[in-house]
Amino acid sequence: MACMHASIAIATLLGCLQPGIFAPPATCVAGEACTGAQTNCESGKQYFYAPGSTDGIGAQFYPKLVLKAYCADPSRNCVYVHKPMVSAHHNYNGDPDFESFAEQFINLHHNAPLFSELAPSCSLQPKFVRSQAAYFTPEVLSDFRYGYQTHAARQSEKLTSASDMNCVLYLRRGDMGPPSSSRLTNAEAIDIFQKLKTRYPNCKLHVISQGEWEGGTPGGHEDEHEDAAKVWAGADKRTLLRSAEETFADIAAHDPSIQLLLDRDVWSVFHAMATADVLVLDASTFPILAAMFNSNTVVYNAIHSSRIGFPYGDYDQFVLP
Repeated sequence: MACMHASIAIATLLGCLQPGIFAPPATCVAGEACTGAQTNCESGKQYFYAPGSTDGIGAQFYPKLVLKAYCADPSRNCVYVHKPMVSAHHNYNGDPDFESFAEQFINLHHNAPLFSELAPSCSLQPKFVRSQAAYFTPEVLSDFRYGYQTHAARQSEKLTSASDMNCVLYLRRGDMGPPSSSRLTNAEAIDIFQKLKTRYPNCKLHVISQGEWEGGTPGGHEDEHEDAAKVWAGADKRTLLRSAEETFADIAAHDPSIQLLLDRDVWSVFHAMATADVLVLDASTFPILAAMFNSNTVVYNAIHSSRIGFPYGDYDQFVLP
């Protein structure tokens, strides 16, 4: 079955699927304690939740999103159960409510039971499902997007205007430092913007990124932090190789009309990507997650497929001329 919008065709990351049904709405709130009567599980069905981690927002939410899409197909006879995250990276302001806000902002628990609201007698199993294009139907994506669009939480600022046509390019830097062989360089970003201006002459161009850190990921990716808020607080300004403005000076010099959105609020950045008229992805699950909620145009293969490894592979459906 052919995908209907460009944003659905992200190979094994975004795609289309057979029509599905959704689990009954939750009566508890993700990130908060569940009170009141608990729900019994239906006999004969499997109840799955995605195992947790202490990685970034994209890396934690994307496996949950894939599992929810997987269980949306009634032939699999499973129910996605949402288990809220406990700890997350990239909490630069040391916000004690960072994870709770993330749950309300992404709102992936929309139309899904929460782990905490199911009766103790339920047999809940952790399950990791590798993403496949076949899991995502327009109905599944519509459900994801409805949950996101109706969330009660709001970002602190709007980085783009709804009255403009916005072309947003995300460049993964920060704790990853300068671009590696699998991520977009500034020179490639300039080339992409030239192509975008040719195809979309009325588009306002935006770069979303951070300065490049000297110290890498605080504590490393594998450490379990009891207090991620303390570990990540101020990390985006602590050990920069140079200022963010210097890092992207060549892009600004090439085209002063390009707006540099550097080191901005995490949720404002996410919303700018989720609502962009054209979104260009670097290799990172954070923009990939935002792309799942974007019903417009997503360019996911700006990086040649030979440079991409799991989980960013198979970028072969949408090519800029």
